[in-house]
Amino acid sequence: MHKIFHYLKTFLAKNNKIIKIILFFVFPLLIVLCVEFIQKQSFFSLWDFIIWSSRAFLFSYFIVFIVFYMLYLIISRHSFYITFFSFIILSIINLLKRQILWEPLYLTDIIAQAGQSRDLYSFVHFKINIGIILFFIFVFLLNFFYFRLFKNFKIKKITVRLPLFIVFFLLFYFVILTNTFRDKYLLKTIWYNLDSINWRQNYNYDENWFVRAFYINISNAYIKKPEWYSKETVEKIVKNVKTPPASLPPQWGGLKGESDDKPDFIFILSEAFFDLSRIKWIDFWEDLTPTLHKLQKETYFWKMISPVFWWKTALAEFELMTWNLIKNLPVWSIPYTQYVTKDIPAIPSILKANWYETLAVHTYDKTFFNRNNAYPHIWIDNFYWEDSIKNPVYKWPFISDDTFVNELIKHLDSDDKNKFIMGISMQNHFSYENKYKPNEISVKLKNNFSPKVEDILTNYAQGIHDADAGLSKLLEYLKTRKKHTIVLFFWDHLPNLWDNNIWYTETKYINESQEKKWNKNNLENMYSPDFIIWSNKPEFQNKNLWYIWASYLGNYILDLEWIKNKWTYFDYISQEFKCLQADSPILSSTKETWIIRNKDRKTCLDYDKNHSLLQYDILFWKNYMK
Repeated sequence: MHKIFHYLKTFLAKNNKIIKIILFFVFPLLIVLCVEFIQKQSFFSLWDFIIWSSRAFLFSYFIVFIVFYMLYLIISRHSFYITFFSFIILSIINLLKRQILWEPLYLTDIIAQAGQSRDLYSFVHFKINIGIILFFIFVFLLNFFYFRLFKNFKIKKITVRLPLFIVFFLLFYFVILTNTFRDKYLLKTIWYNLDSINWRQNYNYDENWFVRAFYINISNAYIKKPEWYSKETVEKIVKNVKTPPASLPPQWGGLKGESDDKPDFIFILSEAFFDLSRIKWIDFWEDLTPTLHKLQKETYFWKMISPVFWWKTALAEFELMTWNLIKNLPVWSIPYTQYVTKDIPAIPSILKANWYETLAVHTYDKTFFNRNNAYPHIWIDNFYWEDSIKNPVYKWPFISDDTFVNELIKHLDSDDKNKFIMGISMQNHFSYENKYKPNEISVKLKNNFSPKVEDILTNYAQGIHDADAGLSKLLEYLKTRKKHTIVLFFWDHLPNLWDNNIWYTETKYINESQEKKWNKNNLENMYSPDFIIWSNKPEFQNKNLWYIWASYLGNYILDLEWIKNKWTYFDYISQEFKCLQADSPILSSTKETWIIRNKDRKTCLDYDKNHSLLQYDILFWKNYMK
C-alpha cells in the first residue's frame, strides 16, 4: 500500500500541471452530470441520454463552464461550491415541481412568486436514489483532494486575471443575458426545434437536458416590443372600431333589444370539473352530473377552448376576465403575478362603468396565484377567500362546493346593488388518491379497473358529483329570485388524473399519451372543457356555437345582455369574434393555443395579429387606447 501511495505521489508531482488543467475542465462536467442525474434518477438513463443527446450534453457543459470559470476568476476555489449548489438546487426544485404540478421550472419561478409552492408541498413524494448520494460524495471528495493537492493553483497576475474575467463576463452576458445568441446563433449551431416543443415544456425538458431547456426558456423572460408597434398603428386599428349595432347578427348573439333590466352576473369556475360521460368506456351506477345533462338540453351549452389542461387555473381565468390571450405571452407566464401590476381593462371594469358592484369568492388562500394583489387591478371591489368564510365545511383539505354555493348566495343578496361575482371553487382540486373518507363516497363504478385507477376515478367522480349538486342548489335558489340573474358555469381545465396522460389513454379518451404526437382530435379533447350559460328568465334556448376561446366568452355574454360603456378594446374584441367565430369554423392548432378560422383566413390572421399588438399596448407599454 505504501508503494502505491508513493507511486501516486510521484506521478502527481511529475504531471502536476496537466492534471490540474484536466480536473479544472472536469468539474463543470461533474456538475452537469449531477444535475441531470437528479432528473434521470439512474445511471443507465443518464448514459443513454449522453449517447443519444450528445449535443445537448455538450451545450449544457458549455453553459456551466462559462458560469464556473467566470466565478473562478473572482472568488477562486469557492466558485465550485457556489456553482455546484446553485445548479443542484435548481435541478431539485425542477424535479419537485414536476412531481407536484407536472410542470417544469421556469425563470419566472425564481424572479416572481407564483403563490403556490408553499401550499402544495404536501403533495410531494420525493424519493432520492442512493446512487445520487454516492455520486455527490464522489464529486465533493474529488473537489476536496483537488484543492488540497493543488492548493497553489491560482491565476495570480492581475494582467492575466482581469482580461480573462472581462472575456468570460462578456461571453456570459452575450450567451445568457441577451437574446442575440439564442435568436441568431443557437439554432444554427445546435439542433433545437423551438416551434415544435417550446409550448410543450414537459416534452421539452424530457427531450433536452435540464440546463439546456431552462437556458432556452430564459429568452421568454424578455417581452419583445412588436416591430409594428406605435401610437399611429394602435390608433389605426381602433379607428374603425364601432360599438355593437342595435341588432346583432345571429351568430354573434343579440337575443333582445336594449333594456334597463340589468342582470346580476355569476361566473363560476368549477375547479377541474369534467363531464365523465364524454368517456364512453367509463360507467357508473348513477348519473354523476344530472343537473349538467339537463341543462345541456335546455340552454346554451358549448365547448370553451382553454389555454391549459391539468393545471394553472389562473390562466383560464385571466383570459376570461381580461380578453388577453395566453398564447401572446411567454410560455411560463403567470400574468396575475408578473404583468397585472397596474389597472387594465377587464370584465369588472365594464360592469363598474355600468354601476355594478364587483366581487370575487374563492374558497382557498387569497395569495394563491397572487389574486389578492391582482384583483384590484382588474376592478374587483371586494375579495372573499377561505379566511372570510364563517363555519366552512371541508372535504379533504379544501372547502366543500356546498359551502362555496352558500357563500355565493349570501353575497348575491347582501344588498340591492347590481352584482358581478367571480366564484372559484376548490373542492375538486387534485390530488385524487385516497381523497375522501369511505362514508363521503356515494358514487360507485360499474367497470373493473386496477385498484389505483379505481380509487382515483371514484374520488374524482365524487368531486364532480358534489359540484353538480352545488350547481343544482344555486339554480333552484335563483329560480325563486325576482332579480334577473345570469350564470356562467365553466371549468378551467381537465383533471390531472395520475401519471401524465396514462389515465386518459387507458380509458380511450385519447389514443396517444405523448403530447407531441397528439392529432387534432386529441388536442380538441384535452383543451376543450365545456361551459353553460343559464338565466332565470326564459331567454336562452339550446344553441351550439361550436368552440369559443376563453378570452371571448365573457365579452360574448356582455354582448348578449347589451351591456354598454365598454372600453374600445372590448368593442374590438366583439368585431374580432365575428370573424373567428364564423358559421363554418375549422379548428386547427397553432403554437401555444388554437385559433378558429373561417374561409377568409387573411382577415382572421390580421385580427389575431392586431389583438397581440393591442394586448402588448395594454400590459407592457403606453396604453395608447386609453
